[in-house]
Amino acid sequence: LAFRAYIRMLDDSVTQANRKNSIDALIAVYPMAPRVEEKKIVIGAIGHFDDIATLTFLQTLMTNPDLKAEVEVSLIQICEKLLPQNPSAVKPVLESLKNTSSNESIKKKAGELLALN
Repeated sequence: LAFRAYIRMLDDSVTQANRKNSIDALIAVYPMAPRVEEKKIVIGAIGHFDDIATLTFLQTLMTNPDLKAEVEVSLIQICEKLLPQNPSAVKPVLESLKNTSSNESIKKKAGELLALN
């Protein structure tokens, strides 16, 4: 319960001034998540941040079948926010999601985002 509360606090208390610290804290706390459910909560919170660090971190989790669905959703959220600022970083991620996801909604959204740029 304390772990979940900490993640919620990090996610809910973000300001422009502490944004980078919140991202770093979420990435740092991920390995401490005791169960898959808590890992999913961290992944969901990370998906709220449009940052190259979050994009890169989540890509490393794509091989875990227990987390793949949550990772894909968070990657789409990040890519949607980052696309106008950094299309060169986002396009390979979207291509990968479009070509490898087993979730039709993810494939469709990735294709739509790719068509924007």
